[in-house]
Amino acid sequence: MIEIKVNEQVQLMTDVPELGLQRGEIGCVCSTWFGPITVYEVEFSREMPDCSIRALLMYQQIMRKRRSS
Repeated sequence: MIEIKVNEQVQLMTDVPELGLQRGEIGCVCSTWFGPITVYEVEFSREMPDCSIRALLMYQQIMRKRRSS
């Protein structure tokens, strides 16, 4: 398992319809929560100013965004 760190960009691997999030969206990890399983608080920005969505996601739902060269 690759470690995901705070302030790292991640890509959503599954839809989260209850929050209006779709697979492929890019977010930033705000914090990591431990116990009983590890989850990541990820913030997804929206087009409107001061409008963002934060979600607690499991490791399987996100992947590190690859940096472009």
